[in-house]
Amino acid sequence: MPQLRKAYLSSVSVLFAAAFTLLPAQTAPKYADLHDFGAPAGTMGPDGQNSYSNVVFDAAGNMYGTTASGGSATSNGTGTVWRISKSGVYRVLHTFGGTISLSNGKLGIDGTHPHQGVTLDKAGNIYGTAQNGGPYGGGIVWRLKPSGDYKSLHEFGGASVTNADGTLGPDGLTPQSGITIDAAGNLFGTTTAGGPYSKPNDFGGILWEITSAGAFKDLHDFGGIAIDAAGQSAADGFGPVVVYVDFDSAGNIYGTTQFGGANGAGTLWRLTPAGSYRNVHDFGGKVTNANLTVGDDGTQPVSGVSIDDLGNIYGTAQFGGPNGQGIVWEFTNDGGYKDLYDFGVVEVMNSTGTFGPDGANPTSGVTFDVQGNLFGTTSTGGLNAGPNSLGGIVWELSRWLEYRDLHDFGGTVPNANNVKGSDGVNVQGGVAFDTLGNLYGASVAGGANKVGMIWKVFSNPIPQKLFIKPAKVVGGTPTTCTIEFSAPAPNGGAVFTMISNSPYVKPPAKFMLPPGRELITVTIPTLAVPSDITPTITAVLNGESATAKFQVTAPTLTAVTVFPTKFVGGRTVKGGVAISSPAPAGGLTIHLSSGDSNVKTPLTVRVAPGAKVATFSITTSKVSANVVATISAVLNSVTRSVQMTITP
Repeated sequence: MPQLRKAYLSSVSVLFAAAFTLLPAQTAPKYADLHDFGAPAGTMGPDGQNSYSNVVFDAAGNMYGTTASGGSATSNGTGTVWRISKSGVYRVLHTFGGTISLSNGKLGIDGTHPHQGVTLDKAGNIYGTAQNGGPYGGGIVWRLKPSGDYKSLHEFGGASVTNADGTLGPDGLTPQSGITIDAAGNLFGTTTAGGPYSKPNDFGGILWEITSAGAFKDLHDFGGIAIDAAGQSAADGFGPVVVYVDFDSAGNIYGTTQFGGANGAGTLWRLTPAGSYRNVHDFGGKVTNANLTVGDDGTQPVSGVSIDDLGNIYGTAQFGGPNGQGIVWEFTNDGGYKDLYDFGVVEVMNSTGTFGPDGANPTSGVTFDVQGNLFGTTSTGGLNAGPNSLGGIVWELSRWLEYRDLHDFGGTVPNANNVKGSDGVNVQGGVAFDTLGNLYGASVAGGANKVGMIWKVFSNPIPQKLFIKPAKVVGGTPTTCTIEFSAPAPNGGAVFTMISNSPYVKPPAKFMLPPGRELITVTIPTLAVPSDITPTITAVLNGESATAKFQVTAPTLTAVTVFPTKFVGGRTVKGGVAISSPAPAGGLTIHLSSGDSNVKTPLTVRVAPGAKVATFSITTSKVSANVVATISAVLNSVTRSVQMTITP
């Protein structure tokens, strides 16, 4: 498997592990419902519903996506573009179905029902497709600028365009794909139907480009005759669905079709920069499955492809494989095809740590992290699938082909309103990473309002909560701090930093959270303090932090003594003070006083650093009658006194 892949995950170096006490581990990464679609009308109008899309982040950490329905009533609820800011504020940026500026500069009908997510360019412009609507009813390609300016870049379904063979013919229809942008700013995507080979019983479809100058090009028309992997003429694939095409380093474009090809079950295709098109793999035949036995290949890939830095191509097939529930596949840079994982296993280790049904029917593509691991979703299956729930899961397949169920959709979770309710179900889009490696996506259904939600699976651990016990200690004695992280530590563990804002509290700088753990208790040493303080302890990992406060108390004055307590006036005797705990660095100064003019004490006595007692001298005058004098000592508003008797 490749060593490097495109992603946003940051690796963590393993450093020295300080002494620690472990608490019981939790096996499942934490999960959060960030937004429940379908909220009633607010200041921005009604919310969107039913998100089939991937989500994407901009450079500032804001997240974007689409819903296929919902939004303003004036647009008949035909979908939205939404954003969640880095600070967590949700906003609808555009509602489809109204009147907009078309590619010819005239006003016309907007597209409707966007099926895929959005793509951002370097300038922050947002691009996407709407599978229906537009002036011809065949969908549009749209752009939304940061200023809010929205327009259509191309309207599908016109009477004729220049097809890939140079002749005039029907345009593509129903763009359900996402958009890929190359280094020059050209846009690429597919339509599920239309084109010159579209027939009543199949979808046809085209591969299209809109240049950075705005010109529309039909690059390939699906559904005709193509060259297959053996170099022979064969049936082309047709019906590319929610495909994201991708480029290799040589500029070749790769994608999939859901149907057609030699076995009628879809194809993996390549288009060279010179325009040469070829099916490089036909799905639906016999292959070596992930269990190393010969069996059924995957069928009907709808997710498109992802290409790693070494030119290996990855994707999923929605159906097929030995269990009939889909597969994860790889097409290596030397032309070899591999079935990496077969969904639909009767029992796997689910995200709860119990055995149950596997995920099934992946419609999402594959997302990489930099360590070579693959991530995606399934639209059905998992622990919570049943008669009333499609379920679905978030999965990880390591570079060593170790499979992990990260979350089972369809259960009961705290919704975005902090009230326990329905989890999302039927996740058809893939996953996206934030800069910390946490996973995000959206669901078609489920959530508090039953019409989908935006979710987060915490992947790399970040500090969530700190618990200090005891929360009040005398300076010079230690306390313990339990840190709760958002997810278990990865293989190799995770090194986190402990920081104090007080020179009297000095924890070791580095601790290690061991692999698979998300709770750890560490010892926090303290020094003696001259007065009570309330320091803050901070745990830092992966750029995020959590803090907690506790109290460190200073020594208290416990006693003042004299010896002897009765003596003849005119003598010098010894006095002493005692404190509850060792004095801090620099010592402690205790104030002294006498209530009688015949008795003189120093104004102060100093307890040396680390000591708990100190002595001082008391001088007395001769007296003609018995005198009872009081010696008082004061430290931090605490007074202790002793009496002595002076005789003639």
